Amino acid sequence: MNSFKILAVVLKLAASVALLWIALSGLDMTALMARAGGILPFWLAIAFAICLLQSALMSERWRVISRFCGIALTWRQAFQLVMIGTFFNQVLPSSLGGDAVRLWLVGRHSGWRETTYSILIDRGFGLLAICTIIVATWPLSLGYLNDGLLRVSLLATGCGGLFAGLCFVASGFATWPLLDRVPLLRQLHDCAKIAASVVCSLSSGSLVILVSLLIHIIAIAMAYALAQAVGARVSLMDLFVLLPSVMLIAAIPISIAGWGIRELSMVTAFGFAGLAQSDALVISLLMAGVIWVAFKMGPNRTLEARTDPLASPSETASSSKSAQQQSPAH
Repeated sequence: MNSFKILAVVLKLAASVALLWIALSGLDMTALMARAGGILPFWLAIAFAICLLQSALMSERWRVISRFCGIALTWRQAFQLVMIGTFFNQVLPSSLGGDAVRLWLVGRHSGWRETTYSILIDRGFGLLAICTIIVATWPLSLGYLNDGLLRVSLLATGCGGLFAGLCFVASGFATWPLLDRVPLLRQLHDCAKIAASVVCSLSSGSLVILVSLLIHIIAIAMAYALAQAVGARVSLMDLFVLLPSVMLIAAIPISIAGWGIRELSMVTAFGFAGLAQSDALVISLLMAGVIWVAFKMGPNRTLEARTDPLASPSETASSSKSAQQQSPAH
């Protein structure tokens, strides 16, 4: 790791610590610990189930998009890779760390360019879905947010994200010579062509768009289940209005795996809506914890199988046998 990368990690770590400190400052720690200590197992189990359902939908969306990129993934392979990527998103020095892990695991088998396109398009549809939900629920924010500038900023962010995404997809239909002459523009244009082909396919495009919206709606449902688990006085409508903007802000890669910026934006959003900020922090931390536990709830596999889901059964068996031979006898 060169000095630039080390500096980037240090700065992100500092940002996470600073943002977490700001989020914690001024909160009632007694109320915070009381919430955390009174978790209801029933609602926590529902949150785990919702998390797994969300991962299943993410897997299907990526599998469909990958097919347009020339990558053949089974649903099981896609699900395993998405779970691994989601886990690493929580532990690597970037909210994009899980995408890098997916790129490494799939790219060496199916091509780096194709895999990169599939992940970028998958991410893009996810961000477009968040912006769509922000715009759709913006009229509801009038009853939650008293700050006019904040409401306008929220609408501008949602509309701006939608406009940028639609322009990118539309560029896939363009035939301008300049797009194919400049290497970087050519790569982006090729990616846009694939995204446009996904949208133009009636069955696949409809599925990808619907699933993208459902993924974020399910994330809101998971947050609601966690709110019920800790007895937070938060309604489902509160979360529909507040959580999409929090998810969009948390996607900005300026901290370690989104830690700090996610909690601070959640606390700030709850504060603007007149809700308990300690509840916001507990829900945010639990959402990250549920992802960890959901990953661990998967079926036991060898380390080789877990880190190389696209390996053939014979390759996996050979790797496992080799690992056993190298392990010291007990």
